[in-house]
Amino acid sequence: MRRIYLPVFVAVFCFFAGSAFSQEKVFSPDDYLNPSIYPQSIQNIAWRGNSNEFTFVDKNALIQKSPEKPAVADTLLKLSEIAAKAPGLSNLRRFPRITWLDNKRFYFTSENKVFVYNFDDEKLLKVNEYPEEAENIEIDYNTFSVAYTI
Repeated sequence: MRRIYLPVFVAVFCFFAGSAFSQEKVFSPDDYLNPSIYPQSIQNIAWRGNSNEFTFVDKNALIQKSPEKPAVADTLLKLSEIAAKAPGLSNLRRFPRITWLDNKRFYFTSENKVFVYNFDDEKLLKVNEYPEEAENIEIDYNTFSVAYTI
């Protein structure tokens, strides 16, 4: 009989002890709109080509890290540097979403234009553009041809 009561007593004790440390704050509708309590996330994270480094955007800068040395971060490119290389991009307010083509180049779209940045010569080239009314946009990674519907 004693063997039956001991597991029941332990289970009941754990239940009440766990509920004593539970969260007591109830969220209000205002809390759901408060950005300070949102979870932090990494923006635009991607592997850099076929290398072992990954990149992400933090504070309008492209940052590179390596899994072997996660504490070391290199700033590859800042938003102000992109805006300085293309006068038409001076109204960019945040770092664009990029897609790596290889270890040295990435592309992005802005204002119906396709741009490629090359780290070898540090140049930003406009490689194509499409009409504002274009929808269902598809970009070929090799030729930068743009397919779209109107």
